[in-house]
Order: sequence, then C-alpha cells, then structure tokens
Amino acid sequence: MSADILDNSGYNNLGLASHVSPSQEDLIEIILALKDEVSQLKGTIVNLEAKVSNLGATHEQDMNRLAVDIAFDRQRLSKLEHTPGPTEEDRIEKLKGYLTDKKDAGLRPEASFTEARSYLEVSRSQFSQLIPKLDPRDFVISAHPLNYKSKMIGLAHKM
Repeated sequence: MSADILDNSGYNNLGLASHVSPSQEDLIEIILALKDEVSQLKGTIVNLEAKVSNLGATHEQDMNRLAVDIAFDRQRLSKLEHTPGPTEEDRIEKLKGYLTDKKDAGLRPEASFTEARSYLEVSRSQFSQLIPKLDPRDFVISAHPLNYKSKMIGLAHKM
C-alpha cells in the first residue's frame, strides 16, 4: 500500500491517537471505507459518462435541426426575393427604340401615352413616374391633335 492511504490524518478522523499504530481490524475498516468510496466514485463516473454521451447526442440532434431550419429559411428567402424587372433606364431605351423604329418605317415618331404605356407593358402609375425622368433633349410631350384629353410623346428633333 502507498503511504498516501496510510496517512496519519486518516487515523485522526477515525478517532485514533497519532501515537497509536492502527491494528489490522482498523486497517481493514479503513480499506473497506475506501473501497466503498471508490465504488461510489466509479458509479458517479459511470453516471457522468452517460450524461455526457446523452448531451453529445442531444447536441448533434440540435445541430442537425438548426441546419435544416437554416436551409428552409434560405429557401423561403430565395422565394421572397424576385428578380428585378426592367429599370427605368431600360424602359426609356425601349421607348426610344420604339419611336426610332416608327421613324425609320416612315411614320411620325410619336405615340399616344396609352400606346407607349401598352408597348412598355407598365401601369399608369409606373408610366407617370417615368415621364419626368425623360430627357427633354430626346423626347417631346405634346397634346394629342384629335383628343384634347390625351397627350403624345415623340422624339425631339435634333439639329
């Protein structure tokens, strides 16, 4: 046996005087008490190992669940995000191309607001927001010759 186990401090705990050497019965009692304590500690270790393995499994399940939740959230976000439609600059270029094509075909490079709006496939509000952004050097807005309630949009005459 090692000297740590037979330390005098242990005898004092048992009520033995430090000057009295322990008998065999006392030593057996001490060994049995230590054996019980070791078996209790082994039981505690087994319980703690079971808890650690249980926590590891729970942690793994939580991580998998979080990964699935993140994947679903990303899918939902991608569905919510839509590809942006044509920008105002694209619409202005499309309108300019339409009026230029009319001019090249030998027609007047003008269109009513309704005609231009239907060609651009935009709503009235979108078209009305587009009008102030038109460059006056490129486009001319005038009254419709036959309908005083309508307006015409045409290409500006460049010199």
